[in-house]
Amino acid sequence: MRTLRKFDVGGAREAGSDLVQTTPAQRRRNSGQRGSTLVEYALTLVISFVLLFAIIDFGRALYSYHFVNYAAREAARFASMRGANSCGGTVSPCSVTPGDISNFVQQITPAGIDAGLVTLNAPTWTNPNNLPVCNPIPNYPGCAVQVQVQYTFNFIFPYNFYNSAPVSFQATSINMVSTSQMIISR
Repeated sequence: MRTLRKFDVGGAREAGSDLVQTTPAQRRRNSGQRGSTLVEYALTLVISFVLLFAIIDFGRALYSYHFVNYAAREAARFASMRGANSCGGTVSPCSVTPGDISNFVQQITPAGIDAGLVTLNAPTWTNPNNLPVCNPIPNYPGCAVQVQVQYTFNFIFPYNFYNSAPVSFQATSINMVSTSQMIISR
């Protein structure tokens, strides 16, 4: 029975039953390439991690922007359903206050959104249809309410992390603002 040895003295090695001779030039070329694989792997790994974490952070930013749009739309709907006539037909100002709208926005804030960074700018009541009743009673049905929600999104990773190889991005936070307007229905 024949034993196989990886390298033979003098640079010959056995490959099956054929004897393959490597030249000194081939040995030098192969020995010079040994460290390049490690360097290439390190560069590829760094670039891959930067791209992976950038995708995660920008996915979180998209999630936050979707929430800001949703919160503004729902807050405007909340305010439009609580107009001057929502108290049983009286015209007295028994409707929603800016504090009520702000509390509503805080209640609908989902996990992953820092509720302390969500702010509601003071809602405004407008008169889009030039109704004469909107001047003395701004929350009368037919008038409009406009709500603006603002959120400051902070990235998980610092800006110098994104300033490396394939990405050059300097922001540490993004200020997201959404405005929604609805006609008061009752």
